Amino acid sequence: EVLPMRVYKSYAESIVFDRMGSSNGASFFRVGFKFKIGDVYTDRHVIAFDFHASDINGKDLNVKYNVIIENDDVINDAFAKSRKVKDKTITVAYPYLRSFIVSFFQVSGLPPIALPDIETIINDSTQNPS
Repeated sequence: EVLPMRVYKSYAESIVFDRMGSSNGASFFRVGFKFKIGDVYTDRHVIAFDFHASDINGKDLNVKYNVIIENDDVINDAFAKSRKVKDKTITVAYPYLRSFIVSFFQVSGLPPIALPDIETIINDSTQNPS
C-alpha cells in the first residue's frame, strides 16, 4: 500500500536557455529524472527532473525542475526502496513539470511542444532505473 501523496512545492532550480530556432525548425527533447529521498523519517521527498530540448540548429533549453512531495506519514526504509512509491511519485509530480515546460514554450514564442504521457515516462524509468 502506497501512502497518500500531494505536492508540497514545485520549482525550476535552473533554466539555461540558448534561444531556439524559428517556429519552422524541428526540435527534439528528452526528460530524465532522479528520485531522491533525503532524510528517511521525514514526511517529504523530492523528485528532480532534468529536461532537455534542442532544435535542428543546436540551440538548447535545459531545465532542472524539482517537485517536493508531502506524505501523510513519515518515510521509512521500505518506502524509500519501493518501486510503487517511485511510480506514484512520478505520476503525482510529472504534470507539474509538463505544465511548466508547455507554458515556458508558449510565453517564449517557441513552437508548441508535446511531451510524452506519464505511462511513457514510467515505462522508460522501468527500463532505465535511476
